[in-house]
Amino acid sequence: MPAGVVNGVWARTGAKLDDRQLALVIGIGLFVLVGWPLLFLNIPPYQDLPGHLAAVTILATPEKYPEFIPTGFAKPNSFFFLWTLFVGRSFGFVLAAKVFVLGVLAATAIVLPRFVLHFTDRKRMLLATPLLVPMVHNWFVSMGMLNFAASVPVALLLLVALDKSVSGDPNAQRRAKIEAAILAVVSWYLHPFPVMVVGLMVAAAAGAELVERRGKPLRERLALARAMLPPLVPPTLMALVVFTRHVAAAAPKMDPPVFSSLQWAIYNLWSQWMYGFTELTAVSIAPAIVLAVIAARRWREARGILGPTSLVVLVLAYLLGPYVAFDANYITPRLIPFLWAAALARLPPRLPRLLNAMFVAAALVYLVGMPIDLLRLSRELDQFAAGTSAVPDGARLLSLNFNARVTSKNTFSLGTAWGLYIVERHTSAIDVWANVPSMPIMHRTPLPHHLESMTRARFIRDTRTREVYCADRRSKRLMTVNCEESWREEWDLFWRETLPTFEYLLLWDPPAEVLGTVPPTFKESFSEGRLHILRRTPLDGEPPLPRAQPGP
Repeated sequence: MPAGVVNGVWARTGAKLDDRQLALVIGIGLFVLVGWPLLFLNIPPYQDLPGHLAAVTILATPEKYPEFIPTGFAKPNSFFFLWTLFVGRSFGFVLAAKVFVLGVLAATAIVLPRFVLHFTDRKRMLLATPLLVPMVHNWFVSMGMLNFAASVPVALLLLVALDKSVSGDPNAQRRAKIEAAILAVVSWYLHPFPVMVVGLMVAAAAGAELVERRGKPLRERLALARAMLPPLVPPTLMALVVFTRHVAAAAPKMDPPVFSSLQWAIYNLWSQWMYGFTELTAVSIAPAIVLAVIAARRWREARGILGPTSLVVLVLAYLLGPYVAFDANYITPRLIPFLWAAALARLPPRLPRLLNAMFVAAALVYLVGMPIDLLRLSRELDQFAAGTSAVPDGARLLSLNFNARVTSKNTFSLGTAWGLYIVERHTSAIDVWANVPSMPIMHRTPLPHHLESMTRARFIRDTRTREVYCADRRSKRLMTVNCEESWREEWDLFWRETLPTFEYLLLWDPPAEVLGTVPPTFKESFSEGRLHILRRTPLDGEPPLPRAQPGP
């Protein structure tokens, strides 16, 4: 459909509606266009989703997993697990998770136009509509970081409420402050990071007001701080408590912080928000570049909490902050939604027709590419789970994944696919995240080092083939004499350490040379495509491995 026809339809529709009604219509339209593919997927192919479903399964069947302790739901980052556990008992965990995802997409789709309308006007909201398409099914949804993804639209509404608290009549300001206080707590419960970002933006805007109003009474200079900070105090204090507990739990094995290079930070501004899974959605880079250039040229244009000082502080925090720290990944990327929100608030009232047409064309291409990717990646999840019928309930299963992204380029869509065997067969659960209080479950006792998921992931990365292993040793200037024999010795040691307590072995896309190292006590019982499942068959005179509760 030509861009002019699309714009004409929007114009005729908009003429019959007031601003808020038009924002709602746009939001519903965005949700329908982006959300419909989920109705045709067995399991959404989101990187962390199978792992989260595994945790919910453990919570629902604690008698099968005595090695775990539930940590409760009275803490942030818990709502997805709470929802999926209680709704899933009646309708199934996968269906409950799909409904949750649809809710996240609906909230994001409805809030984004309203946010743009509040901080700009009707014309710019219409101008921004095609830009919002890749922001609805954003990278955090694709990653399965669903609590965080749900918290973002709530935080955007919080920014709107805080802005209302300093404008309008006193009654409207009081209502806005109450609304902001409620939204701040809701945002904190979904995930504490967005409300902390809002607090950073408020502090920056309040500091700028304090400087700009030099010579005026202190009460007037602190007007923004007095109006906006009180609703944020309770969730900020609670977030600090959660952060302290998380750091204390992670400290014994905490790695040093990791920072992004400038070029990766710039690339991630697009890839970790508006890029989907593969090249089919990479078209979103064109409008992303245009919007970024517009925001850079008009960085002084927005007002209040989204003003230039807040933007500068967000950019500096993003560029200078750690990508990984305190045993937590994706720290600075969580600032990205707010950087793009600030960019949307800086759209001009008009753009050249060519740019408008490009925005619409890019959105249409994205809307075609995303469903194709979702269907392809969902089939890969189905292929990974194809061996569930070959594994008995409660089996002690060791899973080794040699290729966590077959088709996806921007996520490791099969990174937690092992969770599907826990959901379907209640197999052993050594890979679930259960090492810090922010997770819904924790190990009663730490896993042996050789069974830790990160230890095994690093081992697979470094020894997946003889060639990879020898190249890694050469790069580290280690002895490479008899390197191939050393590689075989590494695998023999790995099997001796890990296999004794498991009766089934799942290998996804293993190199043929690795298959050749598996001990003869394990025989292939299922093979389909990239999936291989091997079953322990005791040698003559060796007693069968006794059955026990899942776990190492």
